[in-house]
Amino acid sequence: MFKRIVLNRLVLLLIITMGISCSIINKKIKPLTSPNAIAYKNNIERLTESFFDLLDEKKLPYPYKPDIIIVNKVDSRFIPYKNKGKLITPYWEELDKSTQDFFNKSVKNSEYNGRIFFETYFNWFLPIHELGHFIQFINNDTLGHYKKEINANEIAITYYREIGDTIKLNKLLNYIKNTRLKMIAPKDTSEEYFNNNYYNILNSNSEEYGYFQFMFVEHALKTKKKSVSEFYKNTNQPTY
Repeated sequence: MFKRIVLNRLVLLLIITMGISCSIINKKIKPLTSPNAIAYKNNIERLTESFFDLLDEKKLPYPYKPDIIIVNKVDSRFIPYKNKGKLITPYWEELDKSTQDFFNKSVKNSEYNGRIFFETYFNWFLPIHELGHFIQFINNDTLGHYKKEINANEIAITYYREIGDTIKLNKLLNYIKNTRLKMIAPKDTSEEYFNNNYYNILNSNSEEYGYFQFMFVEHALKTKKKSVSEFYKNTNQPTY
């Protein structure tokens, strides 16, 4: 029972960040400004800059590069605006101690401890996942919630495969897959059910939503695309 409760709480922390991806939220976000946070922001900017370098290399258009906002809570999302979007990402050093302690107690295996998992997932995989939502914004996609999350994962996975960073990627994806195997599957995992009940699942059923999100990662692993460029609807005519 204890392991189940711990797993549910971990899932809740993870899915909250992905559930609000690509949504416009009016609440003012207060970025961290300490010297260490600024240094960490520079690391995230280098990570995302490599993504844009690839887009430039392939002559793929984009309207802007989102501003990187570093926060002291478990929060990762892309907020689209017409002129300048924001990419939110959390900073381990300035999380409250109870959150750090929770991750350290919940994530213990031969591959990860709490901090390594947090920084791999939130500060390495999810920023590119959120840039996947940025490409959806560029494409003016009208995907439903189900396909939108799979697509963003496909973009992140394809990007890391394309640049050859597969060892770190596969280790993270295997951990996510193994975590899902310990969860109780929803009675209905169909696209129609998820889209029709999205906000109800998000707001009231953390384990069910977490199962879907980890399932979406596994679906994304099946992508046959070899390059991020294949996710652009039309590389010659920007849609933004």
